[in-house]
Amino acid sequence: MKSQMKLSMLAVATSLMLPMTASASDITPRIVNGNDANPADWPFFAQIVPSYSERSFCGGSYLGEGFVLTAAHCLRNKHTAFFDVKLGGYKFENKEGTRFEVKRVFMHPEYESAYGLNDIAVIELKIVPAGFSAVSLGQTNLSQYVRIGDPLTVAGLGRTLEKGPSPKVLQEVDVPLVSTEACNAAGGTYQNGYIGKSAFCAGYLEGGKDSCSGDSGGPIVVNQGGQVSQLGVVSWGVGCARPGKYGVYS
Repeated sequence: MKSQMKLSMLAVATSLMLPMTASASDITPRIVNGNDANPADWPFFAQIVPSYSERSFCGGSYLGEGFVLTAAHCLRNKHTAFFDVKLGGYKFENKEGTRFEVKRVFMHPEYESAYGLNDIAVIELKIVPAGFSAVSLGQTNLSQYVRIGDPLTVAGLGRTLEKGPSPKVLQEVDVPLVSTEACNAAGGTYQNGYIGKSAFCAGYLEGGKDSCSGDSGGPIVVNQGGQVSQLGVVSWGVGCARPGKYGVYS
């Protein structure tokens, strides 16, 4: 029953996305020029942290019932004994929040690490946390929520500049939804044939604002009159906030 529930959650999480493709050498799991986030706006935000450290390496979203959504590449080749999930923590490398041990991980069955295809995973915690809010996942497709150019908001504890420092507290930044055609026009790894199917792009042609290293797996959401829906997770990008190089979201 629980396994069916997890796979159902995974199906829901992937059905609303528009994959991604790139070689590991030139992509960055990808908040540059953002602002300090209000924790009250991100009650479902999760940190993925090493079992021996407070230094988060990826983000995630609490789905409820003991499950957390993140990016598959965050957990590739990682044994569950060596990382935890932290909820209620909004500071980088800080003991704030509550740690939970991981029971098992469900990787998307068609995840391809070489290309970032179907970069989605669901974590099952050993216990069901009490008192933590679950995220509302978007349903069916992006067009029900946003049009090209509409603002989306992404949050994370990743670097604030490409190869730059990490923030002290959770950051957020608004980035507009980019059409598949415009994203493909960025060339190189953006011409992968998957964007528009299981991944989408967001950002500015001139660059300047973006998610960055350490934000991977974190949520990108739309706020419609106070109703927040998660539409994707941070997957990859070429560098961070570079002109003409958008962030890609599963």
